[in-house]
Amino acid sequence: MRPGVVLLHWVDDESDPQYERSLEAFNVLSKTTDATGRTLQVIPLHAPGPLYSTVEEVSGLVVSLIKTIRKWALTKVIKILWIWQRILMTAVKWILQGDMM
Repeated sequence: MRPGVVLLHWVDDESDPQYERSLEAFNVLSKTTDATGRTLQVIPLHAPGPLYSTVEEVSGLVVSLIKTIRKWALTKVIKILWIWQRILMTAVKWILQGDMM
């Protein structure tokens, strides 16, 4: 870009909520001058249309997320069980050695 030139997010679809915002911004910026008094050149930068995912893509993401959560949960359960196993083994050792309080 260069001085006196601005890019403006733009949509052509009048039913898009962004349309009114873009139009208002265009009207304001088109009447605005830069520090040297030149009228700004406004270049509309068209936004891409709506992006959609297929059912297969979404279901693939869901399955992947479920697998990740299961793996994470299983790891946590194994750690907790390991800790309890250590605690119980220590208690059994104390009992067998007669080292109870």
